[in-house]
Amino acid sequence: MNDPEFKDAVRTVWDLASPAYDLVPGHQIGSREEWNAWERELSGDLPSAPGKVLDIGCGTGAMALVLARMGYQVTGIDLSGEMIAMARNKAVEDGIAIGLISGDAEKLPFDDGSFDIIVTRHLLWTVPHPEIALREWYRVLAPNGRVLIIDGVWNDGSPGTRIRIGISSRMARLFDPKSTHPASYNNDIRIRLPHHGGVPGEAMLDYLNQAGFVDIKEKDLMYIRSLQQSQLSWYRRLAQGESYYLIAAIKPEMCIY
Repeated sequence: MNDPEFKDAVRTVWDLASPAYDLVPGHQIGSREEWNAWERELSGDLPSAPGKVLDIGCGTGAMALVLARMGYQVTGIDLSGEMIAMARNKAVEDGIAIGLISGDAEKLPFDDGSFDIIVTRHLLWTVPHPEIALREWYRVLAPNGRVLIIDGVWNDGSPGTRIRIGISSRMARLFDPKSTHPASYNNDIRIRLPHHGGVPGEAMLDYLNQAGFVDIKEKDLMYIRSLQQSQLSWYRRLAQGESYYLIAAIKPEMCIY
């Protein structure tokens, strides 16, 4: 499977998953308490609004909507056109202006230095070339711009974890089928992904360093994971990982593309 075929396969998975995406706990923001926590975490690492924000892998727009309500000028991009359509509908319903386009996180359709801020959530695990993605994000950031990456590990590959996830998936399909993705990654896709179980924090730090980012800081977000877990059934909690973090970094003022 070459790169274009791979991207088409991934796009198809998320197009098919889009109707149920917001029903899966942890994707949408499920409570006012969680919304407030995201606002607090984002504002702690970002310059004051307004500013031009790119939400890469925006999905159905959860982070984009938070950032727009905080006063930022937000553009969201996602490989899945169906995800973009859902994000657009939510923005219209909420009366919020957000720019939304379909596109590839590893090949962004923007000029150098186009954005002050980049935010991504739950994205880097699903790209085949994380090092290329980070260099591309670096390119479209303005000097002194900031990147915020929200990610974690939910499947470390251990036997115990695989058992827990398997039980959780079977129970969810049995008792909560409407909030279960109708499609998933097959082996042809998974073998192309270096972090298909989530990106360890130390790997993310390496990618940022290699791309040229500086002033890299990591924060634990497991308390937000706990807020999400409080809304879950016991079998859903089995599949929740034990690593969830936010890493913030800066593109230096004196830099080369």
